[in-house]
Amino acid sequence: MRKANKFSTEKRLGYKKRENFMGFDVGTHRIGYGVIYWNKSGPKILKAGMIVKDKKFSFLKDFKKIEKLIKNVKPKLVVLEKIYFSRNVTNALSVAEVQGLIKYACEKSKVKFLEVHPKSLKLKISGDGNADKNDIKNSVNYLLKINKKFKTDDIYDALALALYGSMFI
Repeated sequence: MRKANKFSTEKRLGYKKRENFMGFDVGTHRIGYGVIYWNKSGPKILKAGMIVKDKKFSFLKDFKKIEKLIKNVKPKLVVLEKIYFSRNVTNALSVAEVQGLIKYACEKSKVKFLEVHPKSLKLKISGDGNADKNDIKNSVNYLLKINKKFKTDDIYDALALALYGSMFI
């Protein structure tokens, strides 16, 4: 086996010791999540899906779902999209509350988290800071070599956030 130099993919991406990177895309009624890791052939999906928020808006139930997921996956880093001013303040507050639950679950599990601005995410993943949802979906499909299609954009966005985190470290 060849020795990894300081510029090699092996050393930079840490595939000798598998590290998971997790992204959460928080919406008003559901939370998309994606977990990736790197191996010799590039990034791979470990897990992806949706957490449907409790209809009665029970923070405790939502927190337990998030905490269990983080504890099971043991990510090196969790990435969230930074909230910027929204026209619908009620939705922005709802998203911020759930992001707070995710941050608390990270702190409790001793996992680092990162908030990324949407334009930075789009630029890093698709090469265009003004990319639309379809551009992000196509870029994620290409980077992760995805053959199947996910039901919602939330999962693609969460995987994009996880990819961003893996490239950030």
